[in-house]
Amino acid sequence: MRQPIIMLAAAIQLAACSPSDPADFLPPVTAENCEPEAIAKISDQKARSQFIDMCVRRNTFRPSPPRGW
Repeated sequence: MRQPIIMLAAAIQLAACSPSDPADFLPPVTAENCEPEAIAKISDQKARSQFIDMCVRRNTFRPSPPRGW
């Protein structure tokens, strides 16, 4: 009776630890990885789309300092 409970608990734990988010296995966002050739190597379409979005947003907007002319 105790063995099925332990097996069920182990299965639940393994299922909870499996990567489900494509961002978990994407390469880091760098200038080299954001080249079209590197992006084409990502096989999963959803992961590729998410990686392209991160490449586009890697440079953030910073307003220039106010000038008191």
